[in-house]
Amino acid sequence: MKFNCSLVAFLLTFCAFKLFAAPFEVKIHDELITGNQEYSFEAEIKLYKPPLGGAITSPIVQSRLELAKGITRNSEFSVNLFTSAFDNQTQINGGKVAHIYIPEHDENGWIHYGMKNEINSVSGLNEAHAVFLELTPIVAFHIDSWRITLNPSADVYLNGTRETIFAPAGKVSKKVASDYSLGVEYYSETGPIKHPKSFSERPDAAYLVLDQQAKTFTYSLGVGKGIHAVGDRWIIKWIGSIPLNF
Repeated sequence: MKFNCSLVAFLLTFCAFKLFAAPFEVKIHDELITGNQEYSFEAEIKLYKPPLGGAITSPIVQSRLELAKGITRNSEFSVNLFTSAFDNQTQINGGKVAHIYIPEHDENGWIHYGMKNEINSVSGLNEAHAVFLELTPIVAFHIDSWRITLNPSADVYLNGTRETIFAPAGKVSKKVASDYSLGVEYYSETGPIKHPKSFSERPDAAYLVLDQQAKTFTYSLGVGKGIHAVGDRWIIKWIGSIPLNF
């Protein structure tokens, strides 16, 4: 109950704070968060070629910049900014605030769980402005050198006519060296929960990903492709994070 009250409080406080959004973030959320009363900075850069037949034909660069703070041993709060560049123009597309709650976030156990809640405000890329909540359960399993992570997300739209959508994602990875893991990520968007799209109409994408996790930084490099014709033709993404000491 204490956690739920804290979550409601931060959503009410930041509901009017227009910063940024979920299509700009292509990341599997696991049980690792910023330490209590510590700060971290994360950057995500994605270069991709959109599907044929769309309004944008040039490659698109998207970026996400995040400042996070561990507010308790089990939770993290973050502020994000999204930008994009395409057709010889650069845009600031909005932002988001997010809260992650993870009861246990070490890697000693074989199962971990938690919840990430976000409020997003996004515009640009030839799309209407959208304000929505993204609710992301987190379930992670560790079996020897293997890690399996599931993120069955839902987006609840607060403006416009878009309906709540289901957007599950998952990752399977294996540690191949002391600091390195190799894995496969899959992202899907099934469309409105009440009347989901057929499989061939979904902008699903799969990635081959190399992760490094060291004491002073982490990064993830992924190469992906849309599964169907409505998905991106190819995608390259990089996510890097460093701790900050103020």
